Formats: sequence, structure tokens, C-alpha cells
Amino acid sequence: MATIGTFTRRGDTFHGAIRTLSLDVELDIRKADKASDNAPDYRIFATGTGRGPEETDAELGAAWRKTSAQQRDYLSVKIDDPAFAAPLFATLVEDAGGDRFNLIWTRS
Repeated sequence: MATIGTFTRRGDTFHGAIRTLSLDVELDIRKADKASDNAPDYRIFATGTGRGPEETDAELGAAWRKTSAQQRDYLSVKIDDPAFAAPLFATLVEDAGGDRFNLIWTRS
């Protein structure tokens, strides 16, 4: 298990970064408009990647709200990119102090 990112919450958006040996990217996890019950609660974007007239940031994934057996809320995160061999699955959890969120990754 490894902490691969740290985030802060600004309203309905989590802002932070993933930092690993091969990834160094700033991300926004933005609240999504849910089209169905199974649709993601959040969409994940690489900040500052916007191009073209609309300057839309690159979308890299999605996240779903979950509650643990211990009644702690967290986000189940899926990040993917054509350059990846497989999607990256992680969990975004609030730290003990309550002012930050850690993105935790575990190899399956």
C-alpha cells in the first residue's frame, strides 16, 4: 500500500497531484452530473492540459462515493490513459487531521 497523491477539497472539487516514479500530474476530481445510479460521482481531469477554443482539460478517469465497513466515506478512483498498460485503481481517503485527502494505491 502506498500514498501516491495528496489532495485538498475546494467546494465540490478535490485538487492535488499524483507523484510516482513514472507519474507527476496535477489533477482535479470534479463533481459530475450523474446520468444514472451507476454513473460516477466525480470525473478526474489533468489540470492545465486544456487545448483548443474551449480549453478543456484532459479527462483521465472517474470516482465513486463509497462507505467503508467502519462507516468512513471515501472515493473509489479509476484513472486510465492510452499510455497505461492497465487502469490505475486507488482510494481517496481523508487523513486523520481532516484537512487533506490521501490517494492510496495497492497492487492487486
